Amino acid sequence: FSFALDDASDERKNDKEIVLVAVRKEGGTLQFASASLRNDADVVLAAVSQDGLALEYAGTEPRNSIDVVLTALEKDAQALEYASKQLQNEPKVILKAVQEDSDVLEFASEKMKNNKDIILAAVVQDPKGSIQLASKRLQNDKDIVLAVVQADASALEYVSYNMKNNKDVVLAAVDQDARTLKYVSSSLQEDPDVFLAAKRSALEDNTNLHALTDGLRGDKDIVLRSVSKYGGSLKYATKEMQNDKDVVLAAVRRNG
Repeated sequence: FSFALDDASDERKNDKEIVLVAVRKEGGTLQFASASLRNDADVVLAAVSQDGLALEYAGTEPRNSIDVVLTALEKDAQALEYASKQLQNEPKVILKAVQEDSDVLEFASEKMKNNKDIILAAVVQDPKGSIQLASKRLQNDKDIVLAVVQADASALEYVSYNMKNNKDVVLAAVDQDARTLKYVSSSLQEDPDVFLAAKRSALEDNTNLHALTDGLRGDKDIVLRSVSKYGGSLKYATKEMQNDKDVVLAAVRRNG
C-alpha cells in the first residue's frame, strides 16, 4: 500500500493544507511531510490523533510536547517509545501510558520505574511484567509485591528472593493458588501456617497433584481428594501415598 503524499513534490509535502488532509486520513503519512511540518504542532497533533504511533515521525519539538504525547498515548500507549527523554521522565505521561498498557514501562526512565504510584498502576494491567520492570528497590517493596501477588498469585515466581521469604507475601499467594508454593523459599515451604494455607487452597480448588510440591503431594487429605476424582493421579503422589491402603483403594475404586 502506498501513500499519495509520498509521491507529491517537495513543495506540496511542505503545504500545510495538503499535509493536514493526508495525516487526518492516515497518521503515518507524517513521515512524508517536510521536516518543517513534522515539527508543526497542528500537523503532528492531527497525525497522532489518527495514529498514536505516528509520533515516531514527528520532529523534536512535538515529541517534547505534553499535549501531543498524551494525545498519542490515548490512541496507542506504545507511542511512549517515541516521546522525548524528558517526557519519558514525566510522571503524568508515564502514569497515563501504563494505565493503558503496562508493557510500555520499559520505555520509561529509571526514575519512573522507581516511582511507587506508577508501578502500582502498572500492576493492575500486568502484575508479572510490571514487577520485572520495576526498580530493584520496588521489587523489594512489600506493598508493591503484595499488590502483585494479590492480582496474580503465579507472579510470585518473578518477585525477589527476599519477598519469596516474606511470610505475608507468601501467604497471600498460596492462599489463592497452592501451586505457587514451589516458588517459596525452602524455609517457608516448611512453615506450618504457609503449608496449611496451601493445603486449604489445594483442597478447595482440587488442584492437580502434578502441579504441587512434594510436601503437598504427600498430604493424605489432598491425595485422597485427587484420586477420588481421577484415580490416575496416583502416579503423581509420593511413594508413601502410593503405598497407603486408603489412598490406593480410593484410586482403584475410581479407575480400577
